[in-house]
Amino acid sequence: AGGPLLAGCVGVFGAMLFWAGRMRREVLRHRQAAVALRDSQRQMADEAQRRSAVSDLLLALQQARTPEAFGQTVLRELGRQAPVGQALFATVDPAGQTVARAHYAGAGATPAQTLVEMPSTAVLVDRCIATAQPVLVEQPGPDYLRIRSGLGHGAAAAIVVLPVLDSGRVTAVIEVAMAQPMTAQLWQLLEAFQPIVAVSLARFAPDAPVPDQEGGGAVAATELTEALP
Repeated sequence: AGGPLLAGCVGVFGAMLFWAGRMRREVLRHRQAAVALRDSQRQMADEAQRRSAVSDLLLALQQARTPEAFGQTVLRELGRQAPVGQALFATVDPAGQTVARAHYAGAGATPAQTLVEMPSTAVLVDRCIATAQPVLVEQPGPDYLRIRSGLGHGAAAAIVVLPVLDSGRVTAVIEVAMAQPMTAQLWQLLEAFQPIVAVSLARFAPDAPVPDQEGGGAVAATELTEALP
């Protein structure tokens, strides 16, 4: 009599193990699906925010009438979207000479003074112009640009120098001291800003054609905005 009873118990126990394992797999599958859904929703929200930021930048740049006002607009819009501690916008002429146009929370009294405030960051700007590639220094420490605020001075979490390119030539650089570490979202924002700034800046070039009422640069920048993912 004990044999059938034991066999029955083993069968029930095996069935319990089977269903417990299946339940665990189902719970894991639902958790993975929930994580994937949250990631997708977060990505969609990031893309929507990025498109909105680029649209705001485009509209604001169309109002700029001088390179100085243009640079200030770029930095202001960037400061609205990113943890910018300090920033500088400088144009680069065909000879490679840098002209500081605007600064954001700069320590110097003028953009030019901010540009030469720390020789170490000037080296980063020169490297960016020479290579036409972004330059990133993470956790730069006290020897680099320090962020000034109402709470005092502090080292930047990251320093980024972004080239603005026109047909492969660097026409401007944006130097940013970030108050927080760089993230993938911040890089995507900078990459989205880059072509809008480049196309809009072209109208200030010495050989730029006289724009029509709509503004050729504005039309081209609008097309770039619409092409964003």
